[in-house]
Amino acid sequence: MLPAKELPQLFDSIVNALSAREDTKAYVKGLLLAYVEGPKDLSTESITLRYAAVREKPSFVGFQELADWLFFSRSIFPDHAADFAGLYEAMGQSAYYRCHLLLRKEWPLFGELSRGFGDLVTQLQESSAHLAVGSS
Repeated sequence: MLPAKELPQLFDSIVNALSAREDTKAYVKGLLLAYVEGPKDLSTESITLRYAAVREKPSFVGFQELADWLFFSRSIFPDHAADFAGLYEAMGQSAYYRCHLLLRKEWPLFGELSRGFGDLVTQLQESSAHLAVGSS
């Protein structure tokens, strides 16, 4: 297993390969590091119920936490809940779009995360797989 102190450099390599704005890349790197550094695990919760709850009582933080978890889990653990990949992608796109709207579209990275959710996740999966193969 890779030592935690080496993760920022690994995430730099993975995130730099993304076709995205620089602020979006920085956000994605911070998102990845946040899940390594702190307990934000939503894997024991019903994502569908959490999505319904945050839609019923909208908040930026609620949408952001949900979208970030979906982005992280689909990027790093693509086999987790693979049967729900399409649903999770749609919820992630929607949650990031709600963040974009709640910020009055003033922070474009949430719009980019919403529009490109599936493509960015796929790019991260491919970069991660390439690095894993290259490091063997």
